[in-house]
Amino acid sequence: MSVLAGCTVGDDKAPRPRPLGLDRVFEPRYDRNGRDLQTVSAPSARACANACAREGRCRAFTWTAYGNTCWLKDGVSAATPLASQYAPYYASGARRGLDVNVRGAAATTRPHR
Repeated sequence: MSVLAGCTVGDDKAPRPRPLGLDRVFEPRYDRNGRDLQTVSAPSARACANACAREGRCRAFTWTAYGNTCWLKDGVSAATPLASQYAPYYASGARRGLDVNVRGAAATTRPHR
């Protein structure tokens, strides 16, 4: 069973965001550093996404299976691909409706039109 059940990862190793139905998009195997609003315990990436959906100021999140830690974010920072030994244990997400540069050195966010 995958730690990131419900996430889609393509053959090219670049994650393909998958809608959660909670106004969030999964980015498996990525971390979003900084912009921490709050840290909560969550048993899964989906539970972390739910916690983000319940917090009105949350714009993004990062979850790890290490300690079931969920970082709620007040902004959308650059998505950092993780080294292979860590990648299976992390997932991030951002609010749908934002353009998010997940491959560049810096994130760009702006509302969709």
